[in-house]
Amino acid sequence: MSPLDWFKSSTRREQVLLALMAALVAVLILWFAVITPLKAWREGAERRYDEALAVKVAVDRDLARIAVLEKGSAGRPRASGPVEQRARQAAVEAGLDIARADTVDGDLVVWLEGASPTAAFGWLAALHREDIAVRRLTVLKNDTGGLDVEVGLAGRS
Repeated sequence: MSPLDWFKSSTRREQVLLALMAALVAVLILWFAVITPLKAWREGAERRYDEALAVKVAVDRDLARIAVLEKGSAGRPRASGPVEQRARQAAVEAGLDIARADTVDGDLVVWLEGASPTAAFGWLAALHREDIAVRRLTVLKNDTGGLDVEVGLAGRS
């Protein structure tokens, strides 16, 4: 007896119940084999999009800060004066706070704590434009994602 013959030989009530059961099984298969994976893929794509958007916003913000730093130093005459004064002025323009500054072996040693990478390296570039030489540099990433920077500076001859 084939499955079709068996179905036809059952009562009308049994046929309705079997058809209802087959429909429910089809819905379950559709739900778990198609809809659930599609929802998971969509949620993953939304999460990746949000992460990419956050990175784009951070990059745009950093690019704007770099442009401000470059614009502020373009066409400006080189500063004169003590290395520490010029380094502090460049730090203020870069939006940095110098945590500590000491003179060690004739060089000015400056410490920055929790600096953003863009601001810290923009500050180092500004020092270069001010004819301040970096004699030694230590950069460590801290627990908050910022940079702890120790840099030895001297005026160029």
